Amino acid sequence: MLTDNQVIYNGEAIYENHGVIAGTPTSPFLADVYLKEVDRYFSDTNVIYTRYSDDISCLLQIRRRLRPIKGKSKNSSNSID
Repeated sequence: MLTDNQVIYNGEAIYENHGVIAGTPTSPFLADVYLKEVDRYFSDTNVIYTRYSDDISCLLQIRRRLRPIKGKSKNSSNSID
């Protein structure tokens, strides 16, 4: 597994204490593995969405339909009323 938490960018060390450093070759693979259940849930419930790595955008007709989905996320955004 990955043991180094830094990457050198433009001669400067960048440290990541949680997760995988964005832009590394393993980050898209691990996002796909980790979010497989989220993808399946959206597919099964016919939610139109797009995902780039761990950034998810949903297209819904009403907000009530998004609230149950938001509750399934451990670190969900507060931008949904």
